[in-house]
Amino acid sequence: MNATTHKVLPAVSLSHWLWLLAVIWVSTLFQLGAVPLFDLDEGAFSEATREMLVSGDYVSTWLNGEPRFDKPVLIHWLQAASVGLFGLNEWALRLPSALAGAATLLILFAFVRRHCDTTTALLAVAMTGLSLNIGLIFKAATADALLIFFLTATLLAIFEHYTQPRKGLLYLIYALMGFGLLTKGPVAVFFPVLISLIFFALNRRWQDWFRAVFFLPGWVLLLVIALPWYVLQYLKMGDAFIDGFFFQHNLSRFDSAMEEHEGSVFYYLPVLLLSFVPFWALLKPVAQQRGGWASDSLRQFSLVWLLSVVVFFSFSGTKLPHYINYGLPGLMIWLSVYHSQLSSSRWLLWPGWLMLALLWLLPTLLMHFSGEVEKPFYRSILANFDQTANDVHWYAWMTGFTLVMLALTAMRWPTTQRLIGSALVVMAAFLTLVLPVTGQLQQGPIKEAALKAKSLEKPAVLWRFNRPSFSFYYRDVTPSRAPEPGELALTQVSKLSDIPFAYQVHYQKHAVVLIERLANSGSAQTDQ
Repeated sequence: MNATTHKVLPAVSLSHWLWLLAVIWVSTLFQLGAVPLFDLDEGAFSEATREMLVSGDYVSTWLNGEPRFDKPVLIHWLQAASVGLFGLNEWALRLPSALAGAATLLILFAFVRRHCDTTTALLAVAMTGLSLNIGLIFKAATADALLIFFLTATLLAIFEHYTQPRKGLLYLIYALMGFGLLTKGPVAVFFPVLISLIFFALNRRWQDWFRAVFFLPGWVLLLVIALPWYVLQYLKMGDAFIDGFFFQHNLSRFDSAMEEHEGSVFYYLPVLLLSFVPFWALLKPVAQQRGGWASDSLRQFSLVWLLSVVVFFSFSGTKLPHYINYGLPGLMIWLSVYHSQLSSSRWLLWPGWLMLALLWLLPTLLMHFSGEVEKPFYRSILANFDQTANDVHWYAWMTGFTLVMLALTAMRWPTTQRLIGSALVVMAAFLTLVLPVTGQLQQGPIKEAALKAKSLEKPAVLWRFNRPSFSFYYRDVTPSRAPEPGELALTQVSKLSDIPFAYQVHYQKHAVVLIERLANSGSAQTDQ
């Protein structure tokens, strides 16, 4: 079907609404507050929001008393509003991301349904929300889910303008980019301009593209939305803001690897393949019709969207798996169009079965390979994964998920619904088991150490251990430095042998330890 052809759409059936609601719930709200904040990103964003609320400074963001130029301010405003309504907790801090995720899935459903049909739209939404890459971001207290929403909405509006140019759509596009600038900076403008340039050029519509790009009222609207904060921030911070935000956290990320996040030019190929595991069956019809995208403007646009993001970040110095999330909605639209050519074979669900098999073996595999991990902190997490998995009844839960998958395999539901059902089972299993166990092992000790430190009512610092979530749970600024006599310090057990002063251990679990530096010399003590 040509993507520019519109028709009167039938009402969405009850079953489609139920599937859609199930996908949105699992992708966004399910287990939203079930685990502590993950470091480094969630801890840093949440602590910066907490410090904003304490200081009353709603222009600049600070982390442990130092200016934080990583991202603009919009996500912190939304988190602060959520905390004002629901309290200072993990659920409230993650809620803006969950709502942004739900909005992304809803507009994606409406868009694909308008240009294709309801089944294709439901599949595109399921593939997007139930991708581990994006599904976890929709539950994270960071700016990424919000940027995914603004980028996705901008690009969908660009395609709508391509099919039926309207001035109102141009205003919408520029407004969305303005809010994107307040979310994560220039990337919110760069990708829409780049992707639209390539797409319009492929279709030889240069004049339309130039008219849209040089639409002066749109740029005025964008600046009205975004510029005031940038000006206020510059007036407060001066050149430090320009150097920190634009050069260090934007340009430098492309020029060189930050914080050792590097990789080859092929880094994102396996990430891309793993982003839609339960839906691998769609690769067969895609391979059988390799040239079909060229005559279909929607498939062409979605492929340009995906490849522009992947190629750009493949040549970036800094590489992180979530960077290509900005292109994944394009991938999911492109793949979902091929669903009508899927066979109804029961082998359709083999990727879902593969994921369940991996989850069955995961505790044993992680414990077995823990000795190969170099860093003591993460080695401790993997070594204790099996025991913690038993504590949460891992194998009883896995038995239940396996029985549900067996029922799906035996049912005579339509092909797409069985695929979506298998992806829901896999995602639910991951969120019920892997996420809580990982959170308990990685972040649980840090949260407990912070609560212990708070109860002791003594000043605390982070020493050789950058974990901003500690500051959030401690409810105070914790500088990164060596402790003075009488101060508490969060550090790693592996660092204890290097401590040149007497100390008392107040809390120790796995690789995490909370100590107090003693005024007198002597040997280490413990109150446990």
